Parts: sequence; C-alpha cells; structure tokens
Amino acid sequence: RSAGIMHFKLDENLPSIITAILEGAGFEASTVHEQRLSGVKDAVLAAHCAQKDYTLITLDNDFSHTVPYPPKEHAGIIVLRPRNQGRIAVAKFFEKFLTRFDINKCKRKTIIVEECHLRIRE
Repeated sequence: RSAGIMHFKLDENLPSIITAILEGAGFEASTVHEQRLSGVKDAVLAAHCAQKDYTLITLDNDFSHTVPYPPKEHAGIIVLRPRNQGRIAVAKFFEKFLTRFDINKCKRKTIIVEECHLRIRE
C-alpha cells in the first residue's frame, strides 16, 4: 500500500466497477471478496476497515448509524442510497457523488449519499 494514498474497501453489495473508478481517480480500492470478508458481520467488517485505515463504501444502511459506528473511530464510511440499486445505476450514482464531494475529506466521517443531497456526520 502506498503511503498517503487513501484506500477504499467496497462492501459485497457494490459493483466491482467502483474499484476501477476509484483507481482511475488515483486512489487504492479493494473489495470484501478479494480479502475473503464476504458474509462477515458488519461489526467485523467495520473493525477490519478501522484497523487497516480503509474507508468503507457500502449500500448497507446499518453503517449510517453512528452509535455502533462512531465517526471518530473509523477511517470513514460512505453509505450510498441510490433509488435504483442495479449495477450500472450504482456505478453512475457513485461517479456523480465523486463530482459533488471531495472524497479526500471523508476521514473520520459518516457520509450518507442520497439522490439530491449528502448528510455528513462527524
């Protein structure tokens, strides 16, 4: 892993094309499948990401709750909330998010991305 480059962990519910989108933007990204974390409990995935300083990207709304996942205790959680959760729609939704938000500023924040606005919890 390159020093100073943010690393994103894609939850199993996301299309892998998002990895290519992030890498094209100069970031590092991997999926839970690549690290054999598919099917683990949310708390296990959150702890893994916090330990490795990975920002988690997910469609799982459970990660938007700040009591079990306090923003100060993780490297960042981005919860995508697109209306259409098809693979291509989610990829386009994520690309739109990247044009609206400086993803470098997601550290120690929970960001809930909805169709027309962002909610940022610190």
